[in-house]
Amino acid sequence: MTLIAIFGVMILFFPRKYAIIPILVGTCYVSLGQVVNIFELHFTSMRLLVLVGWVRIIMRSEIELPFLKNKIDKALTVFVVVSFVIYCVLWNNQKGFIYRLGVTYDIIGLYFLCRVLVRDIEEIISIVKIMSIAVIPITLFMIFEKFTGKNLFHFFGAVPEYTMIREGRLRCQGPFTHPILAGTFGVTLMPMFVGLWFKDRKDRIYSAIGIISTASITFLCASSGPLFALISIIIGYIIWRYRNNMRIVRWGILITIGLLHIIMKSPVWHLIGRISNLSGGTGWHRVDLMDSAVKYFNEWWIIGTKRTAHWMPYVLPIDPENVDITNQYILVGIQGGIISVMLFLSIIVKCFRAVGLTVKCYENETPGLAKFVWSLGVSLLAYVVSFISVAMFDFISVYYYMLVAFIAASTISAIENNISERNIIRNVE
Repeated sequence: MTLIAIFGVMILFFPRKYAIIPILVGTCYVSLGQVVNIFELHFTSMRLLVLVGWVRIIMRSEIELPFLKNKIDKALTVFVVVSFVIYCVLWNNQKGFIYRLGVTYDIIGLYFLCRVLVRDIEEIISIVKIMSIAVIPITLFMIFEKFTGKNLFHFFGAVPEYTMIREGRLRCQGPFTHPILAGTFGVTLMPMFVGLWFKDRKDRIYSAIGIISTASITFLCASSGPLFALISIIIGYIIWRYRNNMRIVRWGILITIGLLHIIMKSPVWHLIGRISNLSGGTGWHRVDLMDSAVKYFNEWWIIGTKRTAHWMPYVLPIDPENVDITNQYILVGIQGGIISVMLFLSIIVKCFRAVGLTVKCYENETPGLAKFVWSLGVSLLAYVVSFISVAMFDFISVYYYMLVAFIAASTISAIENNISERNIIRNVE
């Protein structure tokens, strides 16, 4: 709790554009084992820091940006509200209400906190540069874990003392509750540091440090999911050359997936299992889970479902009524039906569209900024791929909604700097 107090003081007294840093760093270095219980409510380290952030904003009257200013703000708010209502209808009890209230607080509280504190692309770049330094200790601790098999973060609780081993390989996890979450954290941050490299030569030292650190984290976790995301990052930068023909690229991807689905004897998502067999991992579980989600579609598509134990031959030890849902899209469906899935996807679509429009704003006058904004889109692509193999919990949700807020802020920044064309303003606002 001492660390939480220190980060809380930093939030209160740091300059506005840096006030989000203690939250991002604090959620990395203080595990979920640090919890304060107030009646039936559980305040993790992240929730406490977000609360302090809003106290700061109210005390300093820093709310200058109107909420729901663009389509991303609106889409996220609608998703959270609708999912909250559907989940409460599904469970119809106090426990379900309190759980979903916590999830709603996490998303809305963090997203709009970031939107208020971080207002333009230069502030985003400053934060990314600081984060390149902040991830160094995590990398060093995970390297230590790799050589010793002991996780020093176990002193904070929520993570084991001894490193998990699979097929003879140590799966380092640092402060995260699972190795795949550590890898997802590393691989989804990496494109932001790559963006620094393209943005300006003087930022390349931060870029190099960040890339090396996040690449190390990605490989130290020894999970196939982050490696799939890494492949998507490479593809994302290859597509940069065709950024003015994205409609053709999108249709090409969809047609390719459709043809593979027709040609293959099994559904196209079975490719995940085949590739995972080569790299090592539990891709077969992801495949079986998607098969079950399709097979039992009638059970969850309306408002979700409370029970998935019959979907697979094994269940979660801590929850005999359900299986391990290692897919964010399926988790959203189980908790809120097909409507929630569509709303969740709409946020992603609007973010990609905003990235494309903002790149057009910058590419003629400031191509370095255009490539940095493109990197935010590549980071989002890494999340889109990662969500197939991991559901958002632990600290991953913090960085995902931070990214969404960054994309929204960079778009507004482009418009307010009068770099945009009339059709871009019409599409974003």
